[in-house]
Amino acid sequence: ALATSKIICNHTNINVRVDSRLSEISYGQWNGTAIADLKRQYTTYFDSETNDVYPHSIEINNGESFAHARKRVWTFVTEISREYPSQTILVVTHGWVIKNIISLCLNNTDGTAFKNPRNLSVSKIQVDPVTGKQKVCYYNRPLKGIGKL
Repeated sequence: ALATSKIICNHTNINVRVDSRLSEISYGQWNGTAIADLKRQYTTYFDSETNDVYPHSIEINNGESFAHARKRVWTFVTEISREYPSQTILVVTHGWVIKNIISLCLNNTDGTAFKNPRNLSVSKIQVDPVTGKQKVCYYNRPLKGIGKL
């Protein structure tokens, strides 16, 4: 995500600002292990439809809880919407974070309702900085004009 941000920013007047609240969820002892290997060994901890771990995977991988990760991500969203109330903010991050921002807007309880977005896709939300009301404008659209980056 950081490398992608730098590519985008090299061709625009946007500055990169790193915020640790947007880091991918930690899968604990599973970090860095191929998903295919994990799925074979820990079948009951993976959702075959979304190709992601279930929230209860922290029972064995000692990773970050979904609740904790979602809280830090949402803290970023609400803070940034207040800090820049009338501006469009580009956030470049990983799929788990993106789908959970969307699911939080939709009041989904744990973020497992739908698949991760494709790489280099675009999702858009609007957050009213006063009321906190959210609107999902779109999710998982292919990025157009990638050849220009």
